[in-house]
Amino acid sequence: MSIKKRTQRKKILSKMILTLFIFFIIFSSFHVNARPSKLQVKTEIWNKKEMRKLAWSHSYKFIDVIGKTLNKNKIPLPSQLYASLNIVSLGLKREHQKSIETWNHYLRQLQKKYTDLEYVKIIVLNNFIRIFLSGIIEGKMRKRVKDYQARKHQILLYKKGKKLLASLKIKNKKTIALFLVDKKGIIYWGCRGNFSIQKGKKLLNILQKLSFQRKK
Repeated sequence: MSIKKRTQRKKILSKMILTLFIFFIIFSSFHVNARPSKLQVKTEIWNKKEMRKLAWSHSYKFIDVIGKTLNKNKIPLPSQLYASLNIVSLGLKREHQKSIETWNHYLRQLQKKYTDLEYVKIIVLNNFIRIFLSGIIEGKMRKRVKDYQARKHQILLYKKGKKLLASLKIKNKKTIALFLVDKKGIIYWGCRGNFSIQKGKKLLNILQKLSFQRKK
């Protein structure tokens, strides 16, 4: 093969390599631009998975029940709760009132920080009380709670109380129970008993994650 032909072949090969190199750079640039950023990837993961992970447990569910506010208005729960996220306390005995009050200050502070958060107190009573003693009990509660909005956020539950407790896996009625629940009945956090700093921090952590997700 002559030197001239060899030179021509080298030039053609060099041009091909250069063309392939340029094509590779252009394709890589396009691929990088088309690929979502790390922040976008994180957001996508949040949208698809994290909300499920945040759910307290798939085996827990706030079932549909109908309660009655201290203003004597019926309210379907959880669909008609007052915000997209609601902290619900369940009082199961008369003496639980003091335990519920240990949460009041902290939960009021959270409501100031998260405007779309409401605190609702549900008093679970058995059907026997509804038939024979509801008038007396409700009358005493209304005397104690005179503010209209405060009465609106105190809900009496007679029917399906046992079913609700069963769906929330509550067998021991010695202490109060609190849950962070949305209008679909999905529970994101739950605890039993009096307020503590540790319990408060766990609730705040969940609220911060949910708030991040909603902003995205």
